Amino acid sequence: MTQNLLTPINLGKIALQHRVAMAPLTRCRASDAHVPTDVVAKYYEQRANRPGTLIVSEATVITERAGGYRNVPGLWNKEQLLGWTKVFDTVHAKKSFIFVQLWALGKASLAMPNYLVERGFDAVSSADLPASDENSQKVRALTTAEVKEYVQDFVTAGKNAVEAGADGVEVHGANGYLFEQFLNENLNNQRTDEYGGSIENRGRFLLEVIDGLIEAVGADKVGVRLSPFNTYGDMTVGRLAVPQYAYVLAELQKRADAGKELAYVHTLEAERGTKHASGKSITEENLEWIRTVWNGVWIRNKDVTRESASKLTADDPKVIVSFGRDFISNPDLVDRFEKNLPLNQGDMSTYYFGGEKGYTDYPFYTPVKA
Repeated sequence: MTQNLLTPINLGKIALQHRVAMAPLTRCRASDAHVPTDVVAKYYEQRANRPGTLIVSEATVITERAGGYRNVPGLWNKEQLLGWTKVFDTVHAKKSFIFVQLWALGKASLAMPNYLVERGFDAVSSADLPASDENSQKVRALTTAEVKEYVQDFVTAGKNAVEAGADGVEVHGANGYLFEQFLNENLNNQRTDEYGGSIENRGRFLLEVIDGLIEAVGADKVGVRLSPFNTYGDMTVGRLAVPQYAYVLAELQKRADAGKELAYVHTLEAERGTKHASGKSITEENLEWIRTVWNGVWIRNKDVTRESASKLTADDPKVIVSFGRDFISNPDLVDRFEKNLPLNQGDMSTYYFGGEKGYTDYPFYTPVKA
């Protein structure tokens, strides 16, 4: 049943030994200075134990102003990069691979009110948003010049990550964070500059970042994560979700056809019951249309089991399946899938913040002695 999951696949110049990837997982275990600690390195080392595994790191803030959460890692100073190098070295010692997810929060920073304000920064997005009963802090729209600064910030962070030893970077364009705030027509409906007003303009920010990273580190070291039907972060699914994301993916395919193919596109499926603005329900099969516009490696992240993941990889030779919560509680997840072993259950109370409990203390499988 797991034969397809255990089939090798190439990711640019990287030779993966199987199709089970570790999804990006925010765990909030970095230091107060946003430095990955030795405990963070231990966590990734455990999950890299199966040679040839692809790990996508937790979301990592590109600059201080782009953040807004405490104890998440960063990529903007020497201390942070040294911490990441330790992580990369431990993963590579296990003969596995790691892409760093590049992150800017935008209005999602309001989840930790005043964190940015206390550090001299504004909460920003694609549009001006007034204060409300839920959020006492207003959000202002990035200026055109600031968007262009963010493009350079992403490129610099990507170069920093690769120079520090990462195998590549994943642009976090999903989950209601800054890129999605530009892609979503329900939110980005006020701008009159080159970053709003049309499908092409709403996709411009993301594509400029991807193009900059392609030139800086190489297309084969760049991936992107998208969630076309996301409702996380107080987002609503627009009527133009499919044409908007189809445009972005078609643009990525054009680059691939010109010899600049990304390492992969990574998608997050809609949750059951999600509806878009028309009221029409979105089914679990909602992203099958992607194959009409993107021909490259596709990492799929959805609520799957070992069996259903194996079917996904059997149906499409360029599919990898990423797992999140199962990798939290099972550092030896690939071995467990291969041998059909029971899985550890995760403790949700320890998913965010804290120390090693619920982080590095999940056991590898040990056979029960008769």
